[in-house]
Amino acid sequence: MAKIARDLTEEGEAANVTRLFRTLEGCSMCKGAGKMGDGRYEYTMFSDCYSAASRTYYWCTYEEPARQSVCMDDYDLDGAELLRVAAA
Repeated sequence: MAKIARDLTEEGEAANVTRLFRTLEGCSMCKGAGKMGDGRYEYTMFSDCYSAASRTYYWCTYEEPARQSVCMDDYDLDGAELLRVAAA
């Protein structure tokens, strides 16, 4: 099964990123599904991926499931200061 999933690619980055996030949704944990020993619930807080081809980082969170992205080329990555990127 893994070989089939690996060999199947879509046309263009957007389609492949969507496919990856759909795959990650299949193994995400929703709140309330797994209670830990301390009484808190385990859940998938965020999912993310990075495209080396376009140097773009993609993510979504439990609280904000809409996919966000940022292109690393838009920032000075050699600087000494921590960069914070506001979600759109």
